[in-house]
Amino acid sequence: MRKLQRPGAPAVLEELTRRGATWSGVTRTEKKLIRRPLEAMSMRGKSLFCNYCESKVQPARGHIEHLTARASDPALEFVWGNLFLSCDSNAHCGHFKDSSRGVAYSPDLVIHPDVDDPDNFLQFFSSGEVQPRQGLDPGSQTRALTTIQALNLNDPDLVQARAGLARQARAMVFDYLDSIEALTPTDRAELFADEIAAFAGSPFFTTVRQFFIEG
Repeated sequence: MRKLQRPGAPAVLEELTRRGATWSGVTRTEKKLIRRPLEAMSMRGKSLFCNYCESKVQPARGHIEHLTARASDPALEFVWGNLFLSCDSNAHCGHFKDSSRGVAYSPDLVIHPDVDDPDNFLQFFSSGEVQPRQGLDPGSQTRALTTIQALNLNDPDLVQARAGLARQARAMVFDYLDSIEALTPTDRAELFADEIAAFAGSPFFTTVRQFFIEG
């Protein structure tokens, strides 16, 4: 999960609210108008990524996700800040969160990546697991745990994929481990910035970024 910059709301949301529409009555064209700025928010390089797990979302795939489920609060059905782009997996993220397999959670406690900086809450380890950061205050600890559990961010497939990417990053470091020690902190930071940039188009980018910066 990474920090997102939310663009302005599409005008169609105001129109849908004005006419008292429900989500089931939204046309395909209207959904495209809603999805377009969500895709802009979810783009990194030339690829789309899930706003929750950072897996790659293929063009015209994924779904418009209500962070607070429509069944929980219909008043938020067309509220722009409640809409995200999620992958289509049933094992984690949006579909899992609101399924019968999901855990009970308070939507207010889930990290909103367009408002909160997930880096302040979540630590992605080279093992592929994600855990609450050490030293969080109780409220932030609860939010981090709620987010991980509600979205099932430690789903085995996600853990395995993130661990594989971390192994790639570790291999790059081992290639020039001896020379790194001779670098100044500034030069080391520049080197790592270049390595991070090399993974910019990869899924699960936060795992690699935290590995280089914090590992």
